[in-house]
Amino acid sequence: MLDFLGKALEWLVSPKRWAALFIFCAALLLLPQHTAERIRIADLREHYFPWISLCGIFSFAVLFVEFADWLRNPLRSRREQSDRKAVLLSLTPPEMRIIAEYFRRQTDTQYFSATDGIAGGLAAKGLIYPSSTVSMGLTPDFAFNLQPWVRETIRKNQGILQAFLVIANRK
Repeated sequence: MLDFLGKALEWLVSPKRWAALFIFCAALLLLPQHTAERIRIADLREHYFPWISLCGIFSFAVLFVEFADWLRNPLRSRREQSDRKAVLLSLTPPEMRIIAEYFRRQTDTQYFSATDGIAGGLAAKGLIYPSSTVSMGLTPDFAFNLQPWVRETIRKNQGILQAFLVIANRK
């Protein structure tokens, strides 16, 4: 019994199946009477009209929600890119220097002390992340990698990189 319910729920997940159900219900409901009589479904349509209508309305609602969700994803992506750009532009000069060093050295990894507040702040903002929990040798330095989205955002917006490099050169 549970296996059947699992397969039924799996079947219901597909928008293609909801579209097929909607098209089927619409065809049954909108088919001209003389055509329905000719293919012998007029009695079926008349007897089950409320159920066919209900299935059609429900499948349309599911498809509408799926379409709205599909439209929302690109909008969400644009908003995230805008928010990420704003985070990068709001960094302090010391934070910009650290990010600029990743590009100047052409590396994904830099080493910072566990007590480095600037690196900790960048990690808290989600710009870098600790890639190792083991320090290098006798020094308490830990590896921090640049988040891929940071590298991609800066590559797409060369103005941000230029501003970071200018500030990094001021030291």
